[in-house]
Amino acid sequence: MTAQGGAPAATSANHYSNSARNTLKLVMMGLLVILGIAIVALLGVNTRYVVIDHRKAAEAAAEAKKSEIDKRVLAVQVTDGIQRIIDGDDSLKGYRIQLLHDLSLFQVSKGGTEYRGLVTAQVLRGTTVPLEVTAYADPSGLMYEIDGGSEVRLHQAARKEQPEVCANSC
Repeated sequence: MTAQGGAPAATSANHYSNSARNTLKLVMMGLLVILGIAIVALLGVNTRYVVIDHRKAAEAAAEAKKSEIDKRVLAVQVTDGIQRIIDGDDSLKGYRIQLLHDLSLFQVSKGGTEYRGLVTAQVLRGTTVPLEVTAYADPSGLMYEIDGGSEVRLHQAARKEQPEVCANSC
């Protein structure tokens, strides 16, 4: 095909192609702008959902905290309870063992009911023995125990400091 005067039709098509290219570029830019707006809108929606999830998590954490055990109160209860057991044990009465109120408990697993810690026992002449304590506590009750090895060390330290008067009768 030739244009008027025998010139090839390519120049006319090239001019039309440039115009079509410019139009295509404008359409593509418009689509990119629309796509960008859509992405921003979606991110805004997702952000709002995340905020809502944080609120639910905060509410759940507050609810869990209501049923959480106060470790300081638990430590006092455990120390006093073990002291009553020691005071009531006929084989230990003569040793005058006193527990210091230095029990610090840590929760073994988050949300669990098992707590562990060390409390210091002081025997007659001032020797101190660390006792490993395990406590199981939830809002419905409390149970505790002294580690067997700690109990043996306490008995050994107490016997070493046994008073002379009590040597045969205690």
